[in-house]
Amino acid sequence: MSSDPAKRRALALSALVVASVVAGSVALAGTAAAATNTSIAPDDDDAGASNVTYTADGNVELDNQDTLQHIDVHLAPADVSDVGESDVQVYVDGDEFAGDLTQFDSSGGTVGFKLGDSRSVSDGDPVRVVVGNVTNPSDDFDANLTLHDTSDNQWQEYHDTVDIDTSPNVTYSNLTFDDGVADGNNTTVEVGEDLTVSATVENTASGSETYNASLRIDGSVVRYRNGTLASGERTTVSFVTDFSATGARDIAISDELSATEVTVTGPMSIADGSADPDLVTPGETVNNQEVSVRVANVSQDGDTDWHYVEFPNALAGNLSVNSANANATSITSSAELVEGYDDDGVTETVKFATSGDGGGDADLDLTVDASVTYPAGESTYGIDARVVDSGGDTAEVTNATTVTTSEVPSITDYAVSNPTDREVNVSFNSSEHLAEIAVDVADGSGETVTTLTEGDFTETRHNSTYTYDATTALSDDGSYDVTLRKAVDDEGHDGASGETESVRVNVLTVGIDGGAADPERVSPGTTVNNQKVAVTLANVSADGDTDTHYVEFPNALADGLSVNYATVNGSASIAQSAQIVEGYDDDGTDETVRFQTDTDAGGAVDLTVTVDTSVDYPDTNATYDIDARVEDSDGDSAEQDAVTSITVGETEAPIITDYAVTNPADRNVSVRFDSSQEIVNATVDVTNGSDETVATLTESDFSETNASGTWVYDTTYSAPSDGTYTATLTEADDADNNDGADGESGTVTLDSTPATIVDGSATPNSVTPGETVNNQKVCVQLSDVSADGDTDWHYVEFPNALASGLSVNSANANATSITSSAELVEGYDDDGTDETVKFATSADGGGDIDLCVSVDVSVAYPNGEATYDVDSQLVDSKIGSVTRSDVATIDATTGGDGGGGSDGTDGSGETDSSDGTDGSDGSDGTDGSDGTDGSDGTDGSDETDGSDEIDRTGGSDGTAGSDDGGSDGSTDGDDTPKYALPAPTVPEFDPVADGQDTRDGQPVTDDSPSPIGASQIALAVLAGIALLGVALLARRRRD
Repeated sequence: MSSDPAKRRALALSALVVASVVAGSVALAGTAAAATNTSIAPDDDDAGASNVTYTADGNVELDNQDTLQHIDVHLAPADVSDVGESDVQVYVDGDEFAGDLTQFDSSGGTVGFKLGDSRSVSDGDPVRVVVGNVTNPSDDFDANLTLHDTSDNQWQEYHDTVDIDTSPNVTYSNLTFDDGVADGNNTTVEVGEDLTVSATVENTASGSETYNASLRIDGSVVRYRNGTLASGERTTVSFVTDFSATGARDIAISDELSATEVTVTGPMSIADGSADPDLVTPGETVNNQEVSVRVANVSQDGDTDWHYVEFPNALAGNLSVNSANANATSITSSAELVEGYDDDGVTETVKFATSGDGGGDADLDLTVDASVTYPAGESTYGIDARVVDSGGDTAEVTNATTVTTSEVPSITDYAVSNPTDREVNVSFNSSEHLAEIAVDVADGSGETVTTLTEGDFTETRHNSTYTYDATTALSDDGSYDVTLRKAVDDEGHDGASGETESVRVNVLTVGIDGGAADPERVSPGTTVNNQKVAVTLANVSADGDTDTHYVEFPNALADGLSVNYATVNGSASIAQSAQIVEGYDDDGTDETVRFQTDTDAGGAVDLTVTVDTSVDYPDTNATYDIDARVEDSDGDSAEQDAVTSITVGETEAPIITDYAVTNPADRNVSVRFDSSQEIVNATVDVTNGSDETVATLTESDFSETNASGTWVYDTTYSAPSDGTYTATLTEADDADNNDGADGESGTVTLDSTPATIVDGSATPNSVTPGETVNNQKVCVQLSDVSADGDTDWHYVEFPNALASGLSVNSANANATSITSSAELVEGYDDDGTDETVKFATSADGGGDIDLCVSVDVSVAYPNGEATYDVDSQLVDSKIGSVTRSDVATIDATTGGDGGGGSDGTDGSGETDSSDGTDGSDGSDGTDGSDGTDGSDGTDGSDETDGSDEIDRTGGSDGTAGSDDGGSDGSTDGDDTPKYALPAPTVPEFDPVADGQDTRDGQPVTDDSPSPIGASQIALAVLAGIALLGVALLARRRRD
């Protein structure tokens, strides 16, 4: 076996072994083994206990010996913040570690430290860690301890759940109440009376415990008492308190005992009173003068409680009682008017009785309703109240409430208007200056959108009249109610009595946007049972009120007109069904459909209303205009004549004109036509030169424009290839399905291949210096020349050196005719010299064609030796100009053959069999080039012998049987013109004349090494790869 593969396999195996070892080490290092016989326990498991010592025990489990240096004890949520180094002991295999503890930290529930000296530990060794001065949490928790080596890598873990005893050690019981008046529990006390609250406190723990007994009233601690009890000891704690107000209180000692409700009662009293109204106009009679009195702590013992509401004597003569009522009990004796408890002999007091039997005391709201006529003068009348409780208590109060008679502001001329846009103006007069004003503006749904106050109003005074005026802008159209809520003078007298005015705000006015009829065209004498007319409306008021609509047909249709129904879109609904009425033109003819709608969406909305009618159309051609009118609920109206129209009459098919099919560019086929009517269905079939349909264009493919009543349709189709395409209009229907198509058709030929100058040749192509050649022919081979019937221009440009001895004989083309004779002109190089033969052709066969054009000139060649290059240009009628330099070369050197035949042709496209070929008389070189000395043949270069094998023995371009002995580009008896394409160029190899090759500009002899081509390099690389593969395969087999 070779050494390199063996080394590679050894290295791979070694790498695998190293990777496995590393992975195993990482796996072992990353996993901490679990100890056995582990426990983590406190010496006191009471919740919240402090100075607790935790002991963690366990036997380590190891495969081999390890070292112990770092230890972490995790006790969170226990509090370890008080743990110090002296509170920690470590025991390994029964021996206490006596060294120092470093890196000590006790925070966040974890105690961590490092042994000053590491200890060796073996499998099964017991390790104990003791941590003192810990404060227990309030509930169970998971604790763990981890052991680490000298690098702080964890290799062992203890885990345990610590159970915390959450049961209380101090208990509370036997909650009692004593008010000092009666023995036992008394949960009803008087205001200000002392109440003793007691409870029993007991220590159930094994050791002494402290307690904190607190008196809680309505959940709040108001007093507390601390103490200490020995194990099993109990005591009674008591608190004395009182209450300053009546009501129910929740009382407990500490939060371990449930609260008990204690009722605090007080002496019966009259808290307050009120009158409604409390301000009246002097001399006014108030039929329902209400006086209310609140009485506290009325006995609910089932006995009768008497109540008195005493009016002033000044009101007695005009006072009568209507009724009395109480909120929390029943009236047991109806209200009556009696002499008051002042014993003045005047009947001015309302007396009635209640009786509540719910137990304890109750607060009552008492109300009397009386009729009072107040005197004419301004005054204030105090009303007194008295209650005689069934328990013997009596309470009375003077002026429990008052009623004042005073002049209030007189509000007049209250007015609301819409001066402009969405503004609302409010104005009114007052007999007094007003200190407070409130005006509410509410929309149609009753929602207040704004409130005007005194700051919004201007005040003007004229004599004793005050005028107030304010203007506000609203955000929406609609109807609004504007109400005066307050008109209060400086004494607090309110003169407002709910004055209200409505106003309509309307910036947007109703309008008719248009209409449509369906059908809009019918035949004479037709009855249309569902003739629909739709009208589009804008800014219709959505105030919930009724809007009225009219759709008026012509009088000529009145006799045959009946209505089916009307509809409306959106949130609106039909408020009154459609009916035939006399139109709004008041002409006495019933020709109009009238109906009503409403909507309460608010603001203004756009609507479309539609009437469905039955119409008998007369048997004559006519156009009937339909008018429309809308009357909006806010007072606006709009109408429009001829909102739509219906045409009656036989319809004509669309007239199609100016149908054109063109090729605007590339392979695009453009189809365009005009129509006298709008086209709704159009079809254009596109066929190719084989009459196969390649595409069908429809109305959706066309663009549509309306130019002064003429409808113009245009589209462009992209053909997949060059060729001839015909586009035929097969359908052009209007809305009534009248077809205007009449087979209109157009054909276009597509040619996207540009014309090119392929090659050229000269006959003769070798002349003697000083010779005059009377029929010097130059042939130019062209491809893809446009055959569109237009003129194509040709230019054959000779060198300036030949211009003085140059004249033109003729020009010809093989596949078309000469449309402009050849003439000698200045060349397209614009150098001022007439050296160019110009002529024109015009082929009209369609598409593109290949041409061979030639010129016949007379040339007097100069005496000096030279080589003359001939250029050519084509100006194609479709694609423009294309130019090629050196399309042919004429050799005028002493080595020329004196006019022998070149390439076997005479320039006319006919084979010249008389003046030699590339192998008979040395044409294309006097020294046998291309045929005599083996160049391009003898060494196997650039020629074949008629087979697919390279001829390395001889025969040049015609002597080895190629093309039956034909020369370069010659024919073998065939009259078809031939032309040669340029020879492919191989890098670093150029074919040259005179039978020699060159490299770096120097001749290369036949025995010189040949240049290496790209294909040879590629073959060499492939061969090298193959040999390398075989060698490797053989080596592998040997191995």
